[in-house]
Amino acid sequence: MEFAAGDAAAALHLAEEARAGHEATQNRRSVANDLCNMAAYLIALDCFDDARAYAREALAAVRDVQRTVLTAYVLQHLVAAAVLQSDSKHGRGAEADRNRAAMLLGFVDAWLTKLEAGREYTERQEYERVIATLREAMGDDRLEKSMRLGAEWTEGVAVSAAFEL
Repeated sequence: MEFAAGDAAAALHLAEEARAGHEATQNRRSVANDLCNMAAYLIALDCFDDARAYAREALAAVRDVQRTVLTAYVLQHLVAAAVLQSDSKHGRGAEADRNRAAMLLGFVDAWLTKLEAGREYTERQEYERVIATLREAMGDDRLEKSMRLGAEWTEGVAVSAAFEL
């Protein structure tokens, strides 16, 4: 609720409190969800290194409890942290990172479609920000081609690519 109202810092604080409570009761599914949300809120606050750290922790947690939709969201958060942080980078390394990120985002799109799951407000606004950044850097044709290639990936390939971002 706080995040949708524009207060990412308050949303992050509440998610941190929720995580502490869920860890105390060993509710691993809720901890995975909390970590996923914390990564998203940190991205909205442009705290990309922290977001990436929480997203990586979340990825391990969601895969452990087999939360497939959350796995897709966490992969998107890893893409967002990489793309939005490297928005100012130029050169071949940045180009390769953007291409890998676009492919991973294509995988996430395809996976969410397969799961018949949509993006909630948190993921939707982040997705729009990432797509706009990638489109500006890559152009429509390269972005769409990369996303189509990523749509063919397996979950294992996608997870490996996410850790390379």
